[in-house]
Parts: sequence; structure tokens; C-alpha cells
Amino acid sequence: MLSIIIPVHNQIDVTKTCVKSVVDRTTIPYEIIIVNDQSSPDETQQFKELAQEYNCKYLETQHQAWHSGACNLGLRHAKGEFLCLLNSDTVVATNWAKYMVDFLETEEGQKCSCVGPSTSYASSHQQINHLFQARFKLSYAKIDHFAKAIYGRFGRAFVVTRLTGFCLIFSREVFEKIGFLDQVIFPSAGNEMDWQIRGLLLGLKPYWIRCSYVHHLGEVSYINIWDIAKKRDRWQKADQRLIDKHGKVLFEKIHKKYWLDQKIND
Repeated sequence: MLSIIIPVHNQIDVTKTCVKSVVDRTTIPYEIIIVNDQSSPDETQQFKELAQEYNCKYLETQHQAWHSGACNLGLRHAKGEFLCLLNSDTVVATNWAKYMVDFLETEEGQKCSCVGPSTSYASSHQQINHLFQARFKLSYAKIDHFAKAIYGRFGRAFVVTRLTGFCLIFSREVFEKIGFLDQVIFPSAGNEMDWQIRGLLLGLKPYWIRCSYVHHLGEVSYINIWDIAKKRDRWQKADQRLIDKHGKVLFEKIHKKYWLDQKIND
């Protein structure tokens, strides 16, 4: 079973679409865990109703835990053999999870830290560039139609230096080796990179599963930042924390955007 953890802080409208897509388009056994991190009273009530409507587990943080803390709370309650951290501003396509979990069950997949899909918005190889500008315009149905069209063209898995954290899937066995997200140093920005670096230090690399597609609006889920200067400042501070924790040499190696070291299952 796949445990899908969706941390939320307000943004009920995008979360409704995300959860609906998971229910409609996930073709393997799963559970959904919604973790509400101090949303407004009105949206909290709507999250409870959403969880009830779709038979999701519903959890609330006791104080503002931010993205890492909310994900960690969900991980503590997850029952699945495989674990997924999914942003609420996403819309998954049919078989999105199956393609990634299928790879994790291969001999090669058992040696990786985590896998992630192709998408419309990512600060990594995963972004399909011509979808970036159109990501707010594609309808629910068209997202799935487009994804089905790319399955044949992008049916490869690549080992990469890093994946963007809007959707990560990993096995419980790997999670027990790497551990929880570091919610002290990386409450939000940089948390997925820190986790993947810790995996690399154990010899575990992330893989991009190109044939899987998860549509990502970007900057609409946990916090809504559209000010470019604020966004840049947020990530620069996260980068400095990564350098302080892991060293500049390792950080710069991971941060090279288009570095690939081998193709899998060619």
C-alpha cells in the first residue's frame, strides 16, 4: 500500500482538486493522510469535510509545524510499505503512482532514495518547459489526456542529483535509513534537498520517472508566494543552511540543474 501524505495550510480549493485526482486516478492500493497545519477555522472545517467525503485520515498539528513538521506527523501515522509526500497544489494523472512504485520494486529501484514524476513546474530536470506557462490553463481532463500522450515518449527512468519536493515517493525501508525531514533546520524550503543529500551520503540516489506525470501549479500549496524578491530570499536562506550543514562542495554538486549520470532501463 502507498501512504499519500498531503500537508495543508489553507488553500482548500486546490486541495479539493488534488484529493479528487488521487481518488480518481490512483490504480494501486493507497491511503490518503491530510495533515492540517493551523489553517483558519473555516478552512479547517472544510478540510475535515473533505477528509470525510473521500475517506482520508485527518490529522492536525498542535502548533505551527510548517511543511516539514506536517509531513513528519503524517509519516508517523502512515501504514504503507511505500510513502508519498504530495503537495496540495497538484493534480495527478492516471497511473502516476503505479509507474513510480513499479520502479521502486525493481532491483535498481531498491537501491534509490526516492522517485519523482515529470511535471509542469519544478526547479529541476522534471519540468516539461512548454507546460510551464500553461499550467494554470489546463483543465482537469486535459491534464490526464496530456499525461497519457507522454507515457510512450518518456518511458525511461533517470538517476539525477536531486528531485523537487512537490511529489516524492520512497519505500519504508529507505525511510527507516534516512529518517524524518529535518524540521529544525529546514522547516520548509530546502527540506527535500537535505533529505536527498542524507540519502546520497548513504549511497542512495534519487530517480526521475519520466513516464509518470503530476501536474504542479507551484507556490500555491503551503504558502502562496508570488513576490519574486521574497521567493529568491527564501531559497537563498535555505541554500545557505544546506551549505552550513553539508558543505559547499557537496551542495554545489547536487545543485547542478541538468546533471545526469546514467540512463536506466533504456
